[in-house]
Amino acid sequence: MRLLTEADWKILTDRRQCLKVYKKGETIDFGSDLDMFQLSKGIVKIVWQGEKESHIIAPEIFNENRFLLSLFKLRKLDKADFVVVAEEDGVEIVWMEYGFLKTLLVMDTTGISGRFFKLLASSLARRLRTMERLKFNK
Repeated sequence: MRLLTEADWKILTDRRQCLKVYKKGETIDFGSDLDMFQLSKGIVKIVWQGEKESHIIAPEIFNENRFLLSLFKLRKLDKADFVVVAEEDGVEIVWMEYGFLKTLLVMDTTGISGRFFKLLASSLARRLRTMERLKFNK
């Protein structure tokens, strides 16, 4: 998360009440399938299509792939086919609403868009490496 400055995070999170705290076992209800999220504290379980599971440990961004696909209109997206559940009490998630992010990135005068896209690229690359390692260790 160090690719964004403290000022960048302030811009991303200060405009709305965007931090939500969850209890163990609580399902995280997304406002929009296109919003992005930062897990800032705790562990969550993601259940894909009701069967495959993975875990995300803070700090980590998620749902960035759907955000990017929609932002660049690369394909029409179906409803998300995953559920996110808090694995412990006190899980904190920062909500980054799609419309706000899109406007911020298009109207950028501070350089945040370049840093933001580097953060997303880094996150996706790390996740890809992890998935590939898991595939080869089976």
